[in-house]
Amino acid sequence: MVKYYLFKTEVNKEKSALISFLTTLNKGEFDIFDIDLKRGYIKTSIDLNQTLSPLIPTLTADLGLKITFIYSHNVNEIALKALDYAFSRSVAYANLADVVLEMIVNGNEEIKKLITREFSSLPHELYLTARAYINMGLNAVAAASAIYVHRNTFNYRLNKFISFTGLDIRDFWNATYFNIYLRLQEKN
Repeated sequence: MVKYYLFKTEVNKEKSALISFLTTLNKGEFDIFDIDLKRGYIKTSIDLNQTLSPLIPTLTADLGLKITFIYSHNVNEIALKALDYAFSRSVAYANLADVVLEMIVNGNEEIKKLITREFSSLPHELYLTARAYINMGLNAVAAASAIYVHRNTFNYRLNKFISFTGLDIRDFWNATYFNIYLRLQEKN
């Protein structure tokens, strides 16, 4: 599954230095894209969490950058708002789920609406499958049993959910993000 690491710096000059630095690290493992003068993202199929997180202090100290990275399942309005929010709070590295949760706790109604809209066209069968998977602690066997379907049927539906949403909830952070949506639905 594709992973996105969105980043933001204070000025374009810093972003250029960051991109140059990241390009020297890249061994064909990821691609770097511009969004605007201060923002961009890394697109990859590998997990960069353990690579990026320890590098951020070096980047800020050696290159003199103020930078924020957000790990996300896609590059959309929610991820960009979360990136801007985290940057304004001087967060160096975070997962989308953590930032979105903080935004909701701090009363950001717009982010609630955006998350609800993101999953609004999700077929009910896939919603039930993903909800069971989350509620059973990411245990596919227990989730299949909970919704009374064969394990193979459950796996098929889970893969269909992942394809439909682009959100691989087998990943803890993506599961946490979808769980936020589930909790918002319970309140409505």
